[in-house]
Amino acid sequence: CFMNSILQCLRHTKPLVDFCLNGKYRNEIQENINCSFVAAYTKLMRVTSGTSPYVSPCEFREHITRLTDRYKDYSQHDAQEFLIFLLEMLHCDLKRLNVSEIGGGGGAVVGIPKSKKESEIWNLFNNKEESEIINIFVGSLVSSLKCSNCKTKSKSSEPFLDLSLPLAENDKSEMTLNDCLAYFTKVEVLNGDNKPLCEHCNSKQTFHKKLRFEKFPQILILHLKRFSIAEKQENLIKFPLKKLNLTKFAASKSCPVLYDLYAVSNHMGSLNKGHYTACAKSDVTSLWNEYNDSRLTRIDESQVVTSNAYILFYERIL
Repeated sequence: CFMNSILQCLRHTKPLVDFCLNGKYRNEIQENINCSFVAAYTKLMRVTSGTSPYVSPCEFREHITRLTDRYKDYSQHDAQEFLIFLLEMLHCDLKRLNVSEIGGGGGAVVGIPKSKKESEIWNLFNNKEESEIINIFVGSLVSSLKCSNCKTKSKSSEPFLDLSLPLAENDKSEMTLNDCLAYFTKVEVLNGDNKPLCEHCNSKQTFHKKLRFEKFPQILILHLKRFSIAEKQENLIKFPLKKLNLTKFAASKSCPVLYDLYAVSNHMGSLNKGHYTACAKSDVTSLWNEYNDSRLTRIDESQVVTSNAYILFYERIL
């Protein structure tokens, strides 16, 4: 069900669907790839775009298991991890060399991100590889550091395929997506054992770190970090279906930045067991449907925002 949830969300990602179904991907597949992952994915997209009420992705799953042992059994896996795996595999088939900028018009990447996940994404750019996956999904954050002693400032860019948002720390049973974004981008004080070395002071100093959006992706994927080692947080996160305004989180305040929601991957259950579903907005009718294994149910807009929301898919409209 984790796989079905993500596949349904991506099936409603119009820029990716259009790219696959119009055949443009054939011009970008690497010549040395004998069995194209993107071709297998496109075949699945064509089948699911047909008249059949449901299809089984068995053939596509077999293709995945030839690439990794991780999904060979029928155990439950994390939907967000599968999403990143899927996008990275599509990128590997579509990557183009000798491109020095992010996406269609972003700035050059500078600096080196710190986390393992960011480092893996950084490698996509450090090798000067670009693909339609990067054009559609990848954005970048700018991390600003300021030494509290000498006031020296430095900046570095951190590319992302998705943003993993920690839930804002408060005692409320519900909060807003804006709360989570504000918490994610709040000024962080690096002191104690986290003190960085200030090259200007030639000693470890307290720094203030601030994150802002440097490049907004066409498709913004927001992962709500509900899971920890010990528990799953089931707070209701209220998120807008239309006009998510990220303008105040931008490094440059030159123009408004708005997104509309089109799909949600939901997780119901506990830390150790659960079930994934998806809800998505039809590009044809603008109505919302819920996808629960082989069952499709029409739902009202008011049923989209629930405490089960795990991964949010937004498309930029401005």
